[in-house]
Amino acid sequence: MDETEKPQNGHMPTVKTIEPDEVQPLLYGWGGFTPKWLQKINKSWCFLICLCLMNFCMSGSVNGLIGTNLSSIERRYDLNSTVSGLIVSAYDICCAVLVLFVGYFGATAHKPKWCAVGVFGTGLGSLVFILPHIATGPYQYAASGQSENLCIPGRNDSYDMCGDESQGSLSNWGYVFFIGNFLHGTGSIFMYTVGVAFLDETTTRDMAALFIGIFYGMGVIGPAVGYALGGALLQIFVDTGKVDMSKVGITSSDPRWIGAWWLGFAIFGSITLCLVIPFAGFARDIPGAKEIRENKKSETHKADNTDAPLLETSRHIRDLPRSVWMLIKNPAYLFSTGYSLTEAVLISGFSAFGPKYLENQFHLNGGFAGMLFGIIAVPGGAGGTIFGGYIIKRFNMTCTQMVKLQFLLAVLSMCMAPLFFAKCDELPFVGVNRPYNNSVLRKENFTEVCNTGCECSNMRQEPICGRDGNMYFSPCYAGCLDMDNSNPKRFFNCSCIPSPDFTTHGAEQSVCASNCTLLPLFIILWFIVMFFTFTGNVLNVNFILRVVPSDERTTAVGIQSTVLRLLGTVPGNILFGAALDRACVLWSTTCSGRGSCSTYDNFNMAVYMSVIGVCFKFGSSFFTFLAWRFYKPPDDVKDLAEVKEIKEAENDNNNYANIDEANELKKTKDNGIVRSIKAILWSNMLDESTSL
Repeated sequence: MDETEKPQNGHMPTVKTIEPDEVQPLLYGWGGFTPKWLQKINKSWCFLICLCLMNFCMSGSVNGLIGTNLSSIERRYDLNSTVSGLIVSAYDICCAVLVLFVGYFGATAHKPKWCAVGVFGTGLGSLVFILPHIATGPYQYAASGQSENLCIPGRNDSYDMCGDESQGSLSNWGYVFFIGNFLHGTGSIFMYTVGVAFLDETTTRDMAALFIGIFYGMGVIGPAVGYALGGALLQIFVDTGKVDMSKVGITSSDPRWIGAWWLGFAIFGSITLCLVIPFAGFARDIPGAKEIRENKKSETHKADNTDAPLLETSRHIRDLPRSVWMLIKNPAYLFSTGYSLTEAVLISGFSAFGPKYLENQFHLNGGFAGMLFGIIAVPGGAGGTIFGGYIIKRFNMTCTQMVKLQFLLAVLSMCMAPLFFAKCDELPFVGVNRPYNNSVLRKENFTEVCNTGCECSNMRQEPICGRDGNMYFSPCYAGCLDMDNSNPKRFFNCSCIPSPDFTTHGAEQSVCASNCTLLPLFIILWFIVMFFTFTGNVLNVNFILRVVPSDERTTAVGIQSTVLRLLGTVPGNILFGAALDRACVLWSTTCSGRGSCSTYDNFNMAVYMSVIGVCFKFGSSFFTFLAWRFYKPPDDVKDLAEVKEIKEAENDNNNYANIDEANELKKTKDNGIVRSIKAILWSNMLDESTSL
């Protein structure tokens, strides 16, 4: 609310900004229900708890469950890769379209209530996402007969597989999945703009750094739990509760198996909707936050430091171009956004394809790969995020100190990008990277003399492991004539597989074992890279919040989020997907043409991932260096830093007679990156690690 004062001495009237607590009491509650006992939770840390729970559920659904369950959804609802790609992109499309406007107008809005709107949208999105499971009937899988996919001369499966006219009926549910994931994006918009800004406005500078670090840490734990939960739930049949489980004739090892992909979304969605009530109870401001804001020392980039009020009460769309131009003229903000952009490409790509990379490179099953990815993400990502917020608070770091440490971490991460060469060799696959007996290797050609006349179909891949240690596309292409009903199934009389007699089975329905032992090394290296990456991200977020004017922070976060979505996360997923496609050596075949990739060249996959990692980590290092060199702290912040360093020099050198001598010693010390890291990582970190 603005209050216009009367003109004095011929001057124009001035506008006085009235703080929220001058208009109405800052009480927690709903409508007229604001009892005294309820005010005990009217604190910033309570808002942080709600925000963390929301971030946990939203990120667990979007960045964990969707990635783990996407292949199951594709097979259940006959979705091609283009449609599934659009479903994944719906979240980022929502954020890119709306986040700038939410960030701009959210600066003067009732931030907790705006967060409540976002929470409701995200919870509704999860329920919409499981609507196809509720509305469709039980999953119909083909009955497994004694002669299925065996070598039977004169048989042709292709016509039967493509003759079902109802194939396209389930694919229409792709639109519902798109809408559900689009609604997921609303929660991200409000949390990462007005939610983060509200934390910063209602806490001291050092506590804000810690709170934001915890908040972002939950955004890493959520996907980790989502990957692990999704992998575990895929061991449960999709129609649990709909059908008699004793009559289900397939197991999780069967390629036709589809797990309970929907159950995780139901859990996270229900929790999210329950959070609407506590969010809606917060007032526009937290009691005592006004005094905190008044006592904060501004670290806004010098060229953009103005006397604008900390809180405005109204904004107009015509002011948006001016705000954007002010941020563009701020080089520290501009280059920090560049850093965030390059990091967003890597984080989004590895979040989407990390489990798939582990699954194919180290020959793991999908459920275990998702769980393992979550196990790496918890200590690496969340630990690095919380650690970043902690060291900012513990050492009361200035913007210059933060950007120096951020630069060092980016360089170290770049040097470790070749970790992807800790890889495994491909499994021997006959017809792909191994020839049939006494023949010449012809890639993607599975027909040989030993299976001539079997009339095998390349549209039904059912990999089996032969007695010779080689993988075969299917029992038919291995020339197998008989099988039993054991678990796993065993196949006999396989003309393409050497066998000592006809009573010993020639192959079984499983994946051949791998002798690779490099997975532990890869996990250790990836953990370190993730720890460094997410520590740097927290430093970058706090740097941005300090180098822009306080009344432009939500706009700055909104603009950055829009840029990251349009130029970072969406292209990042496409880039990583294209790189993996280039490493593919065997594609599945569908009635409409080429399907998904079933076998990769592990060496090429490692090369492509390493090149992407090095290039974008170099970009992160470059942008951080520019932000460091172009940032100009206000003069009063410089003076405070000088006084602090002079005092440190005095304490270290009691033999000097006066301040001038101590100051001279201070100038000879390295005040660059090495000095900051020594102070943080060596002098005090071990002493304070247990207090976290």
